This record gives sequence, structure tokens and C-alpha cells, in this order.
Amino acid sequence: MTDAERKQRIHTGRRGEAEAVACVEARGYAVVQRNWRLAGGEADVIGVRLAPDGQREGVLVEVKASRTNRGGLGERLGPAQGKRLWKMAAQAAEWLELEKMEVALVLVVVGDDGVRVRWVGLEAF
Repeated sequence: MTDAERKQRIHTGRRGEAEAVACVEARGYAVVQRNWRLAGGEADVIGVRLAPDGQREGVLVEVKASRTNRGGLGERLGPAQGKRLWKMAAQAAEWLELEKMEVALVLVVVGDDGVRVRWVGLEAF
């Protein structure tokens, strides 16, 4: 990988995380952690909000960013990674004393024609 390619990859990743933070905040969550190291991996973004029923709920977000959508960004999440995300979500829920937690993927394509963002919510517990 050339230096220019490495810089482009870093830029794409940072842009993806910034877009994910905007998605989390647009859904009413306050971002409480970014790039949080947990047993088994790193959570890209964790947000917390007060639900209409008064319960504190959270979201753990995995960001998938790319310059293209070849191969489908959503297909890059395998069963092992899904299991790891849910394990980290349980740790975050306990740490933050949350009644409800969900996991979401934020798929970001940073192309020459603009940025496309898609939120894919996984089931909550």
C-alpha cells in the first residue's frame, strides 16, 4: 500500500466515523464513547438516551466505511463479528447501567459523488 492509499484509507475511516456520530446524534443519543476498547474488540461509537418510557437505552455502533460499495458493506459483518458486537454491547450496557441496548451498523460510502450513509439496526435486548 502506498502512502497516498494509506492516507485515503485513514480519511475514509475518519469520515465514516464522523457520519456515524451524526447518525447516532440524529436519533437522539448522546455519544458517550468513541473507539472504546473492550474485551474482544473495539466499539466504534456508543450512545445513550432516555427513552419515552423513562428507561435509559444505548446503542453500540460498528462503522463500515469504504470508497465503493463493491461487495456490499453489510456483507462484511460475519457471524463471529456479530457475536463479538453483542458481547461488547452487553458489557457496555452493564458499565453504563442501561435497561436496553441495541447494536447498529452504520454503512458509509465516501465516493467522488458524495457520501451515502445507511443505518442498519440489529435487534435490541
